[in-house]
Amino acid sequence: MSSRDSIDSSTPRQRLDGSRAPSTSSGPRHRPLIVFAIAGAAIIAVRAVLGTRGGPTRMYNFSSFLSQVQSNHIRTAAIDPNGAVSGTLTSGRAYSSQIPTALQNPQLSGLL
Repeated sequence: MSSRDSIDSSTPRQRLDGSRAPSTSSGPRHRPLIVFAIAGAAIIAVRAVLGTRGGPTRMYNFSSFLSQVQSNHIRTAAIDPNGAVSGTLTSGRAYSSQIPTALQNPQLSGLL
């Protein structure tokens, strides 16, 4: 076995002039940067998937909203005291509408 074979490969190599050869590994100094880059890419990917799932909120006038209800395309519905309706369609997309507050239609709540 030569003296060259007995050198531990984990120790940095030294050049003939006594200086150390540059490290070829990313080393501990670059690890935080790599971790942040991977985390950032993961966050961007998740937001892209969740953000495109339903798209922008779909606005319905009352007649179209009623048609969606009757066709069972409405998954959820929240109605505020002013008649504003918002919720989720069966496709996962958000929607909103406005129910005329002067309209007292007890059948609508039964459809929802």
